[in-house]
Amino acid sequence: MINAKNTFLEFITSDKMAFLSIIAGTLFGIYFPKLAINFEPLNNVYIQLFQLVILPFLILTIITGVFALVTNNSQLRIQTILGKIILMFVAVFILALTISYLTKPWAVMINDPQLLKVVYRGEPNLQATSLSVNDIIDPAPQKESLSSFIVKNIPRNIFEALASGQLLQITIFSIILAIGLAYWTKHEKNMATIQAGLENTLNVFKLINDKMLLALPVMSFFMIAYQLKGMSATVFTTLFSLIGTLLLTYLVLFILFILIICWRSNQSFLKVITSLKSCLIIAFLSRSPFIASSRAIESMTTELGFSQNIVKLVMPLGVSLIRFSALATYTIAILFAMHIFNMELSLMDIGLFFTLLVFASIVSVGCNNPLAFYQNISVVSSPLGIPTNSIISIFLSIDFILEPLDAMTNMLGLCALSALSAKPEATSNADVS
Repeated sequence: MINAKNTFLEFITSDKMAFLSIIAGTLFGIYFPKLAINFEPLNNVYIQLFQLVILPFLILTIITGVFALVTNNSQLRIQTILGKIILMFVAVFILALTISYLTKPWAVMINDPQLLKVVYRGEPNLQATSLSVNDIIDPAPQKESLSSFIVKNIPRNIFEALASGQLLQITIFSIILAIGLAYWTKHEKNMATIQAGLENTLNVFKLINDKMLLALPVMSFFMIAYQLKGMSATVFTTLFSLIGTLLLTYLVLFILFILIICWRSNQSFLKVITSLKSCLIIAFLSRSPFIASSRAIESMTTELGFSQNIVKLVMPLGVSLIRFSALATYTIAILFAMHIFNMELSLMDIGLFFTLLVFASIVSVGCNNPLAFYQNISVVSSPLGIPTNSIISIFLSIDFILEPLDAMTNMLGLCALSALSAKPEATSNADVS
């Protein structure tokens, strides 16, 4: 009886159960959308409980990592990691730019007068769900300057930031607190006591997070069904070229990031995929690298053998500050808008274009809904004089396809950044190479 019970529990918490739930949820969401929409409260409760646990986990991880960096004279060189972040941003930008010009997703729309009419009027009717884009789109998205972005993210009240989930503010506060603790503890005994306390508290939240993840394979059914409620073939047929360009970009980035991890870990492609499978599934289902970060840290350190000190610092900071996939999405969106409105970028504009894209991708980390995410396109489009209101509406209409893949790709990108920042402990004694 006990063996049967254990076997059942192992099955419902396994990857096989998650795979079956994804298939069943997909079919249910497509064929029973009116029932699937009722899953929203259950999904929200589960995601919010995750965020309740994972937020302290990320704060403690950042504090622990920065504390160790400052107090232990770690060989970790921040300038080296910053250089690798910029290098990855450049690589993502070049890939998105190249794929866009090879596939030309705007060509179909330019040759379709009816679709062009929709874009120029700013009256999109491509939304697949019962809620029209026109019901939620702001006709004049709020523009955010660099100065307002910096001021907004200076922590004024940490409790307010925690309540609203402002990741950038929380990250800045955590770094300041860690540096303060490090300089306050001048004696070795105090340092060891505080570091042990942080590690023990961190382990408690990690244990709670792991227990909550056991329900994910079953919850996959409800998440997928709700995400795909009312999906229509209209969106695919109308915007097939644009969707194809975006999916191809995510696929190429996915393969590139896997190859980086393979190179740094000296592991096979299959081994890396198998090791990171759980965190990628979590990111896909929850649509959040934030929620998947604890499992990613475990996979990178325990299964692939990367330095815990480095991964535990780079991963939380990356989740809070970096979104490689957003840069790719914004690049394609801006190029799409430019060609629809018959505009071209000069060589002089390329540098500004890239800088604004990086800034917009950083801003997007704090976006907690699709509308806010795509309105960030205006951070890039406004200085370049590119109209994007209708383009934002079009991207909103296909967000239910893009968001899970965006989260999974970014999660893998952060794993690749961690891999670039440290070799496996078994093969190198250096923290950063």
